[in-house]
Amino acid sequence: MKKVSLITIAACLLVGVTVFVTTSLAQGRATSTQDWSRLKIVTYATGLTGFFDPDTGKLYVYDSNMANCFAVRELVALGEPLKKLKN
Repeated sequence: MKKVSLITIAACLLVGVTVFVTTSLAQGRATSTQDWSRLKIVTYATGLTGFFDPDTGKLYVYDSNMANCFAVRELVALGEPLKKLKN
């Protein structure tokens, strides 16, 4: 009887560890995907497009073909000029 109880406890422990590891890996993969929903799109009459990230305060400006990010600016304070990060 003790042998059956020991095997049952070991099997339950193994299942518990397996479930824990599987869910931990799944959560790690889920957080590694990027969430673009927070970005704000800024368009210019010249055909340029910018993406503003409100979490970091950074503005990424792309050319009209969306092939090159030629400017990155950071909003430090409203009413102040944007800080150059990339020209």
